[in-house]
Amino acid sequence: MYRRFIGSLVVAGLSLLLWSPAAEAKIVTVKMNWDVGTYTMSNSGTTQSLAYKDAHIELATTGWFEDGTVSTANNGFGSASSSITHGHPDDTMTIDWAVNPGAQLNGRHHIGAEFKMDTLGFTDAAVRVKNSTLTDVVLPSTGGTSTPELSVPGPAGFKYKPGSVNWEFRADDVFITGPITFTNVAFYKTNTEPALSDLDAVNFPPLPKAFLQLEPDFLLNAGQTHLVSVPGAIPADWLLITYTSSWVDPWLSQQVGEPAVVDVNTWVAAQMIPIPSAGVAGIALCVFAGLSRRRIVA
Repeated sequence: MYRRFIGSLVVAGLSLLLWSPAAEAKIVTVKMNWDVGTYTMSNSGTTQSLAYKDAHIELATTGWFEDGTVSTANNGFGSASSSITHGHPDDTMTIDWAVNPGAQLNGRHHIGAEFKMDTLGFTDAAVRVKNSTLTDVVLPSTGGTSTPELSVPGPAGFKYKPGSVNWEFRADDVFITGPITFTNVAFYKTNTEPALSDLDAVNFPPLPKAFLQLEPDFLLNAGQTHLVSVPGAIPADWLLITYTSSWVDPWLSQQVGEPAVVDVNTWVAAQMIPIPSAGVAGIALCVFAGLSRRRIVA
């Protein structure tokens, strides 16, 4: 009885805090597309294709990933599935892309994901990319050398604060120690929601949008961040970011006998809008009631 009373006070206090303007929660819609499947031999400048079967990404946030909001772009993969685990201190999301039985992919293919998250009163939205991999990878150029899993540098984690429109690039994947090179970093905005299919090499250039700024190239080692202030955008806008991330993969380099660079092109769209206070309080009740569940979406 006593514990229940104390628990009620905690929930009530948190609900009042989240109702305050300073702790206004927001809902964030994120759309990401990235391409994978090739590497470049640094000495010769030759680009080689990888053969692979599946792709995997794991995301984490201190906010709340919304159930039932995940959709994917498969582009050659036979299917995709996602799962969300609610917990403390992080929510986690995993997305897996799989080829049809007996098949494999060769060379560049883009894959993508769209999801929603609540900030739970935080002033910014942070998503960490814990790992991003290809599985059952084969190197045709070496006569079939293979590895069960290959880490790929993308997309990068981020922290998004819309008041001043700050975008922070994050290197959270512990399997990619770096340095990761970021090039061709560009920011745009649009007041029209883009489709996930608009975020690729073919459809992004003609997409109606306003250019904001370019960011000089930069490097990130594991655990490092890079903050960019983007003037000219407001929270109601869709912020659009494009970039190429690359790193010299040790395993590939060993197999081909020279530095082998894996590069990934990424397109991101994000919008952050306030959500009603009643919805925030409802989320608080769920969190502090100890809700922890897992949902699988095929």
